[in-house]
Amino acid sequence: MVLADGRSARLAAGAWLVLAARAVTSIPHVRAQIARIHRRASSARTAVLGDMAAVALAAAAIGFDRACIAGAAAVLAVVALQRLTGTRPVAPPVVLGLRQMAMGFGVVVVTAIGVLATAT
Repeated sequence: MVLADGRSARLAAGAWLVLAARAVTSIPHVRAQIARIHRRASSARTAVLGDMAAVALAAAAIGFDRACIAGAAAVLAVVALQRLTGTRPVAPPVVLGLRQMAMGFGVVVVTAIGVLATAT
């Protein structure tokens, strides 16, 4: 969509990196929460590595195009929220799914607002 709007390939790559960062942090988090629901062990290391990879991808997105800074900040907020919710009693699967959907939508909206704000 970024390219279809006539924007640069660097901005398109940055936007994809923001979305990748969001997925890289969320998948291990959700897997760990589901393991908790079923009273199975999960590796905290996997979630930490996912968070670290998300931060690196978000930073790379800014390196591609500074217009991605708001999206990168949104990814950092997702990491922080997941860290916070990961220490609380586990929510039912439907709540986990709704939270993840809302956070994903939030990352997209914040990224778009940041890109549009830098276009003017």
